[in-house]
Amino acid sequence: MQSSDGGWAAFDVDNCARILTQVPFADHNAMLDPTCADITGRVLEALSGRNRNQDRGAIEKGVSYLLQSQQPDGSWYGRWGVNYLYGTCFALRGLRAAGTDPSEASMICGAEWIRSIQNSDGGWGETATSYDDSDCKNIGDSTPSQTAWALLALFATNDYLSSSVKAGVNYLLFTQNQQGTCQEEPFIGTGFPGVFYLRYHMYPQYFPLIALGEYLHHRTDGSHDEISPFQFCPYRYTYREEQTVSAPRMAAGSESNQEPVSNPAQLTQTRSQH
Repeated sequence: MQSSDGGWAAFDVDNCARILTQVPFADHNAMLDPTCADITGRVLEALSGRNRNQDRGAIEKGVSYLLQSQQPDGSWYGRWGVNYLYGTCFALRGLRAAGTDPSEASMICGAEWIRSIQNSDGGWGETATSYDDSDCKNIGDSTPSQTAWALLALFATNDYLSSSVKAGVNYLLFTQNQQGTCQEEPFIGTGFPGVFYLRYHMYPQYFPLIALGEYLHHRTDGSHDEISPFQFCPYRYTYREEQTVSAPRMAAGSESNQEPVSNPAQLTQTRSQH
């Protein structure tokens, strides 16, 4: 499925003859399935994880494709998600999985571009307008999914402790609602660029979880083994001391499996302050 330019597309191989977009029945000008950075990066992650010698040639061609398709500002175009945030995320993760050192210029430039477009609330956002005008790639209200993509991109460059990462993590934590989910209104899934876009309702659930999980696992300040996952939840379940009911004390020598009990209705949610 690898195309001759070294990249991968979603469904086809070397389907890039642009003349096909000019035929009368070219629905949404979507007759083509060109290679793209986001698919290529994800394939590189998959192949590199197998660690098979017979895959090295394909991996090297994929890496070369990504290096050649990087934009001058350090970003990558994203075909299947809006947009440069999506492309840059999976290009950097693909390069890192394939063995590219975080100190390489491509990785540094990609990470610097991510940091340069962070919003003041700590998150990241981009609208589909960037497909029509690339100058708009740094404009958009923050969303949980795109913030997670930005964090995953930075993690690929071995950045887990910068102020950008910490602000992004805080954004994800404090956009989570009391049900443990995140709401996201913008359409950030790409059907056909410039034509129609999709809202994947699970995007703002699992992408933030992936990012927060990797952040927790790779904390390098020496304290991550002592950190409870509940410390990263903006809502904590706590017992009101005056409402806690303890089981009666049993006489010495008596046998009982009883534990202190509390009515689940007595649970109250309080906002975490860290």
